[in-house]
Amino acid sequence: MGVPLYVLTFWRVNTLGERLGYSNGGSLTIDKPQTFQIASSPDFSIVYAPVTLGGGATTMENGFVIDGRQIPGYALYPWSVASLARALLFYAQGRPSADRHASAAVASYYTLFHLGQFLIYAACPKHQNADLQKGIQKGLSGSGKGATKSWTNDPGFDVTHKMVESFLRHCQQSGLPSSVFDAFVGAQKLRDFINYGPRVDWRHADFYADTCEHSTSELAPLQRNMERHFQESIRWACREGAQGGTWVPGAIGDVEQYFTGPTRLYGDWCTDDEAQVAESLRASLYDEASRAVHPNLP
Repeated sequence: MGVPLYVLTFWRVNTLGERLGYSNGGSLTIDKPQTFQIASSPDFSIVYAPVTLGGGATTMENGFVIDGRQIPGYALYPWSVASLARALLFYAQGRPSADRHASAAVASYYTLFHLGQFLIYAACPKHQNADLQKGIQKGLSGSGKGATKSWTNDPGFDVTHKMVESFLRHCQQSGLPSSVFDAFVGAQKLRDFINYGPRVDWRHADFYADTCEHSTSELAPLQRNMERHFQESIRWACREGAQGGTWVPGAIGDVEQYFTGPTRLYGDWCTDDEAQVAESLRASLYDEASRAVHPNLP
């Protein structure tokens, strides 16, 4: 008798190129280690192999244990897709503008914050510290913020800004370019200044509002280098990510539905121009990630 595993099953497309989407829940019984395919397309496949642990327990590589249930690591896949979609949306909305410095600064920070969350899920779990793993499990299990009692909740509610910052700092030791972490920290300072500034202090028998703590000149290099931060992050994820980085092109491919086609999940939340900007960068990142993970592709 096998051990039932609660899994999140998803597919990208079938061999005819038809999108099948993904479905939550379900179960799978495994009575011996075997390899099975979870996602495929004409140019890549994502394959997961269960491993047998001591005592006859069977679990999935890169998995979690929640309420005694074995939760496979690829349960994070849908949220890696959503996080990258959010990052690209804010990237498109944070482009240089002569009259939107404040909103562009905030958008630039959230571009990097959600890019960081994407790396957390796509590079799961070897670069996650104990606090981050605890936050992810808390979110998935339904004991975190805004959750229902199910392990299919969005873990992002419990992956805090400090956790993302700590993750990016730690990953520099494993080859993530320091420029990504430095940009995150710089963007966070601008975001805090816009959201919570200006500082109002009592000085010389009067109140003074300090709007000069930061300058719009700090925004220009951040925006100018944002595409490079995406590229460097994706290359790193391909090298360091779970399943040999196979998740990365798959997730980037699935982001397409947020910006193009009949679904266009962001719909009215972005302009046609912003959707085109986001999709253009997504397509170039997909090509680069596919070549990195599958160098023999034509």
